[in-house]
Amino acid sequence: MGRMARMGAAVVVLVFLASIPARAQTSSYDAMVERLMNGDRTVDFTALRKAFTETPAYTQAWANAVSMIRYRQLWNQPKIEDALKLATPIIAETFVDVNAHMVAFLAYQQAGNTERAQFHRFIADGLLNSIRSSGDGKTKATAFVVIATNEEYALLVRAMRLRPAGVATGKDGDHWYDDFKATDSTGAEVHYIFNIDKLFPGK
Repeated sequence: MGRMARMGAAVVVLVFLASIPARAQTSSYDAMVERLMNGDRTVDFTALRKAFTETPAYTQAWANAVSMIRYRQLWNQPKIEDALKLATPIIAETFVDVNAHMVAFLAYQQAGNTERAQFHRFIADGLLNSIRSSGDGKTKATAFVVIATNEEYALLVRAMRLRPAGVATGKDGDHWYDDFKATDSTGAEVHYIFNIDKLFPGK
């Protein structure tokens, strides 16, 4: 294992554990993250994402602008080691950031650290599958449910390999939606709908 990979793994654990006392009390979110860090693969990722929205770290600024700034920074790094340097503190601060785990997986895989790579692959897959399990994205009634804008792009662009061609945001009844138009590898147009109620609380 390279020095960069060893340091990255250690920093994630230490920074996350150091952040717990700063919160008023250990939340169910903290407990689930700690279980995952300790190798527990039975954690419910939908419950994990929901629990994160109930912590002080979840803000509308993070769910909208901040999460997208991080998304672009992570995926626009020319060197994978630089991306890992960005991903590590993001994971420690917001463990549910799927893009950070996807980048960490690629970085550790390239560094030859199979154990850490597989850990981040497991987390990324768990978070993405949580979104997929919330619906099929074909109608508003079966929309994918997300807690941040970056989750939409992680699923469409990184996981499904689609090219977004536009998005319409609107309210229908009591719910808010993002209606994405995208194209697949053949150039065919597809549509996917996301429930974004968490991004518009009380509106």
